[in-house]
Amino acid sequence: PKLINIYFSDIIAHDHTGGSDGGSDTLIRSRAMHAMSCCIRNHHVGEKIFCMNEQGRAMIENGLKMMNHSGTRTTTTATAVLRRKALFFLQALVTSDSADSDRIQLFTSAIQYIATRYLDPNFKEELEAENADASSSNDDNNNNVDDLITNPLDIRELALSMLTRILEQKKSVNALLDMKSNVVGMGVRRISTLRSLENGSEEKEMAEEELRLWEGLVTSLARAVRDEVNPDGGAGAPLMLGGRPDDDDGGTIAQ
Repeated sequence: PKLINIYFSDIIAHDHTGGSDGGSDTLIRSRAMHAMSCCIRNHHVGEKIFCMNEQGRAMIENGLKMMNHSGTRTTTTATAVLRRKALFFLQALVTSDSADSDRIQLFTSAIQYIATRYLDPNFKEELEAENADASSSNDDNNNNVDDLITNPLDIRELALSMLTRILEQKKSVNALLDMKSNVVGMGVRRISTLRSLENGSEEKEMAEEELRLWEGLVTSLARAVRDEVNPDGGAGAPLMLGGRPDDDDGGTIAQ
């Protein structure tokens, strides 16, 4: 697909020239991610084709700052705006009406990366540091600076919402249950911190949605049951009943 080619050609061109990764470079990738998301979301066939495309999945992983175009851990800076678009796109794919267990399992690495990386409240400082670097390397492009500096609170809330929806739809939950102890431990600490904020304060008010999402995620993790696996037909394979043999007079149960 052309948009995937545009996304990765921008990274390859940056690697070859040794230019700074920020400003127009990141904005091109952000726009390509956004355009692809708009084309694919809510289009069942389009979603399926994209998810089966290895480069398509790599595009999202790169936007989340997991992998670069060569399949190794990325060394490029993925700003908050790109991470947000990649996270929003991934949420749409794994919580879509057409999503199934196979699709969610294709994104196991991305889901677990988000569960360990995007829920951490310290992630805010990391994003701010990255955006500060991007800002300092783009003094001649100040028109884009405000777009790159974002509040990471909404990223955490989006991640919490996505993970909770994955658990609630019960199509495939093993990726999250494998991280259960880490996520619950983080959640308990974060819930305690948010509840201890001063009542009536602006900080307490701003934290209400994050607190609600954390409580919902921890509750959903506690109730979740691992995926059932049928050795003959995979998870959730239907039971096939055969017809009666020709000499059966109706006194036996179909096998």
